Amino acid sequence: ALLTQPAQVTLPPPLATDTPLPPTATAAPAGWYVGAGVGESRIYDTSACSKVNGTMDSGYSCSEKTTDTAKRLFIGYRFRHHWSAETSYIDFGQFSAAAIGTESGVPAMASVTLKASGVGVNVDGFLPVTNAFGIVGGIGVLRWHTTESSSVSALGVSTSEAKSETGVSVSFGAGVKYDFTPEVRGRAELVRYPDTTGRSQIDVLLVSVACHLG
Repeated sequence: ALLTQPAQVTLPPPLATDTPLPPTATAAPAGWYVGAGVGESRIYDTSACSKVNGTMDSGYSCSEKTTDTAKRLFIGYRFRHHWSAETSYIDFGQFSAAAIGTESGVPAMASVTLKASGVGVNVDGFLPVTNAFGIVGGIGVLRWHTTESSSVSALGVSTSEAKSETGVSVSFGAGVKYDFTPEVRGRAELVRYPDTTGRSQIDVLLVSVACHLG
């Protein structure tokens, strides 16, 4: 009988040890970071038009500017991986109102301008969705400061007054974050500051970038 040789089985060569592996995202490191943000602020009740109610005759017309550009600077410390604490300064911008009518039967104009800013501390929590993308939520305390100026002009005579107020209120917000690199993080969030002017809340839609130090 003829003897048959066993079939030769060729195995694939082993993978080279220096074969590059696909890169993976790395979570943001713990430590100090600084950042800045910009967005739109909206005040819900300036009470500006009602302030001229006792100054001008009934039937006056009044318009309000209730949105402006908000700017925020912050420094914080991230506790790996899901918590951070920040202190910040925020400029809410300037809100105003203008009224046209009569004062004691004489044509008159009135205006009110409100500027608001504050210094706060907050704690943020992160819920990761992927290595780089996640959900952000936070709560804090803000010490706010407002400056209000008003003026009335009639028959070329103008009177004006200014006053300042300071107070403390809570803040809370939620949004999303994305780690561009382990050291650079972006964030978009909606933050609410209730009773920030002593009579109205301010909502701020912010986009910010933070960079880790060291």
